[in-house]
Amino acid sequence: MNTHQLPPGTTGPRAWLTRVFAAIVATGALVVSFFLGALVFVTALGLFVLVAIGVAIRVWWLRRQLREHMQAWERGERPRDGDDDGDVIEAEYIVVERSERQRSERGNRERRKE
Repeated sequence: MNTHQLPPGTTGPRAWLTRVFAAIVATGALVVSFFLGALVFVTALGLFVLVAIGVAIRVWWLRRQLREHMQAWERGERPRDGDDDGDVIEAEYIVVERSERQRSERGNRERRKE
């Protein structure tokens, strides 16, 4: 029987080349996987840092406003909001329509006065 098949466990020129090629491909796959993993990690870390900076700035801003309000309160002043310029608007108004509840309450008050 004349077969060209190598028995298991034997090495030949083809088996050696196949192993080298497989080792090169496996090494390349590991390197690519490592760099892709590092890229995902750095991206996630960057997003985390940006969110942490945003939260820190917001907390700082709120603490600053609270400190200003507390200091104004201790001085006996009315704490001022950023968009409040302290002006009071006076106006006249006319009630166009009363609700059913307001009508019944008004009627009850008028009956009590009588």
